[in-house]
Amino acid sequence: MEDKARYAVGIDFGSNKFRVVVGSRSGDEISVVGYAEVDSEGVRRGAISDLHSPIDPLIEAIHNAENMSGYNISGASVGLNSVSIASTNVEGMVLMQDDGRGVSEADLSRLEEAAMKVKVPNNRDILDLIPFEYKLDGQGNIRDPLGMTGSRLEIRANVVSALLPDVNNIRQVCDQADNLEVHAIMPAAMASAEAVITGRQRENGVGVINFGGNTTSLAVYDEGELQFVTVIPMGSNDVTRDLATILAATPELAEEVKLRYADCQFGEGKDVTIKHRNDEYVFTRKDINEVVEARLDEIFEEVHKRLKAVGYDRRLPEGIVLVGGGAKMKNLDLYVRTKLGMAVRIGEILPIVSSSAPEVLKIDYATAIGLMMRDMSEREFHESSRGKRGRGGGFKLKMRKGGPGILAKISKLFH
Repeated sequence: MEDKARYAVGIDFGSNKFRVVVGSRSGDEISVVGYAEVDSEGVRRGAISDLHSPIDPLIEAIHNAENMSGYNISGASVGLNSVSIASTNVEGMVLMQDDGRGVSEADLSRLEEAAMKVKVPNNRDILDLIPFEYKLDGQGNIRDPLGMTGSRLEIRANVVSALLPDVNNIRQVCDQADNLEVHAIMPAAMASAEAVITGRQRENGVGVINFGGNTTSLAVYDEGELQFVTVIPMGSNDVTRDLATILAATPELAEEVKLRYADCQFGEGKDVTIKHRNDEYVFTRKDINEVVEARLDEIFEEVHKRLKAVGYDRRLPEGIVLVGGGAKMKNLDLYVRTKLGMAVRIGEILPIVSSSAPEVLKIDYATAIGLMMRDMSEREFHESSRGKRGRGGGFKLKMRKGGPGILAKISKLFH
């Protein structure tokens, strides 16, 4: 067994599935050594809807991943996809002591607190702070001011936050599931981005759309940093429900129609005949097309509206990367390209991540893999003893970039 310090865990709290991924690191290579998925319960529109239903399926997923990997999971970085997630641009300034010490970690903490104080309400929990730029005595374009001397320190940054109840609920569920320690909490679209986009794409400008079951989340990167993240309370399950209603079919049958027969190019075609549980069903292509197109139009018109609101309508040279279970719909990438007027591709897990089980290196697992990669960056090691667990807090563990984490290495490798 490899050194415990090389292990990391990501847990995706999806509306349809709980997915757990265990990864190990050897140098710059990451291997998925364990994974599991179970049907989720108690998650509605990306947030915990009750504190009891998720516990048993979460424990089952964790134990299955432990059995596969041989690693005793004591903590993880976890995903949150609540519609309360927001990113806010902030600015702040502090005066430095004239003692020649240079900028310290304490000074940066004071600066960040000053920046967040005005624009981030007390009812929100800060998940991450992404500095765009520091200024020291008016000199801008500074990425890391540690050790520099001056009298006036300023920052422009993006603060990612969510409502306190959404964050506290996911922590409480983890705590009740074998006292699982939360190392960090990360929005699903940001987690997926860690697994599917490169440093060069972040510099040029790229968007990641996580088309999930009950939510569609969007993260926009430009000049190397996250510029915007948002969550829309609609997803691929809404397509399934619409099909079930209009076709007078069960949700299970409607899901089969969506994944096997719906084509997001919406061309004419023959009627669809399906054998399901010893019965035969016939649906017209016209009915399927009308239902699917109407719902996708509603979802991706909202995506377009939010891109336009932040100035990234048709302004992402690297285009859009689609991930999530909903992205498996046939020709969805072609539909989104037409709808948003940008290049669109289905996401692929970065080649630095490997596994002997190819099914885990699919877009369904992009969020969980990205969370595992973030976990590797956030924590140098995790305790294997269940008696040593504590409470996690993602923001306080890593407020600033620039450390020698695995994500920084990955970014350089693919820059």
